[in-house]
Amino acid sequence: MMKIKVDVKGAPVKMHLAHLGVQFSPQKAGHKRIPGLRWSLVFIFIAVMSISTLAAQSLSDEYLSLKSYQLPADAVSIKQLQLSDSLYTLEGQLFSGVAYDRYKDKELKSVIHLYQGRLHGPKYMWYQGNKPAMNANYYLGRLRGRLMGWYVNGNLLYDMMIGKGMSVNMIESDADHLDDDNFYTEQEGTDND
Repeated sequence: MMKIKVDVKGAPVKMHLAHLGVQFSPQKAGHKRIPGLRWSLVFIFIAVMSISTLAAQSLSDEYLSLKSYQLPADAVSIKQLQLSDSLYTLEGQLFSGVAYDRYKDKELKSVIHLYQGRLHGPKYMWYQGNKPAMNANYYLGRLRGRLMGWYVNGNLLYDMMIGKGMSVNMIESDADHLDDDNFYTEQEGTDND
């Protein structure tokens, strides 16, 4: 049951909320509450987190360019080429140009760029359904430059830079290895398996 305080004349008396059991948090001098600030900050936090998540899930330019890749008109089937000693030839001559392989349903499986019989330039690979699998770069038969791979669902599997026989997180010059006998022979590529 609620009791109302009355004065001597019987009129109700104004009571402070603290007398009714309502508790307040103390405010510092000079501190003013800004209406809706808490909810504004929560909204900003959620928006920033959502945008960063969407950015992390967005597909790279490389991935999207492979999704819409158009094979050059002068490309030849890899089945027309012969591979011997890590060199591709066509009718007995070292081949320079673009070669491709297809799945049974005629979708692209892989595309390689060759110069004087060696892998030179980009190499692309796809999963069935025209889903990019890999984008690699070669220089005169050796893996060099950016190497990217994706899972079949489009999520990034790996993204790295390959230099002269190592993953490039440090920059080295040829002059640093003049006395190293294995520097020019122990490198990535098809001729050193």
